Amino acid sequence: MAVAFINGKAALAVFMQDIADDVLLRIEGGGYNASGAMRRSITTETFDSFGTTTSTLSAAAHWRYIGNGRGPGKMPPIAPLVRWAKDKGLASTDKAATGLAFAVAKSIARDGSLDHQLGGKNQFSEAILAAQDKVPDVLTAFLKDIEDPVISQFNKAFAA
Repeated sequence: MAVAFINGKAALAVFMQDIADDVLLRIEGGGYNASGAMRRSITTETFDSFGTTTSTLSAAAHWRYIGNGRGPGKMPPIAPLVRWAKDKGLASTDKAATGLAFAVAKSIARDGSLDHQLGGKNQFSEAILAAQDKVPDVLTAFLKDIEDPVISQFNKAFAA
């Protein structure tokens, strides 16, 4: 059953927030949020600009690796891995966390991360794909935005 929205902008805002909420559930359920930084970084914004309604979903730069991991190649940055080692409780000192982070980074550079090796799917992409069946409702709300002024103008033109 389709949800009745006030207008297209409201429908788009709800659509984008639903995607963000789905991503949050996926990353929490998959254990991808050790520090909470990804959770805190996810935001949506819907706004009008130059007669066009736009909506964005934003997240920390490492969103592209959540679930699908990182393929082999150059070493990933060490600092996030140091934070990860501490957040996961794998190391209690900076020195131990740095040593572990360096070893993990070398392994990722050589073989890719475990998520990549296992063929994992990006959790943002999966949430977006899962939301596709709601697109017609958003489009219908935008079409209604067009319909009301057209009917109003038609009634004004033929009222006399």
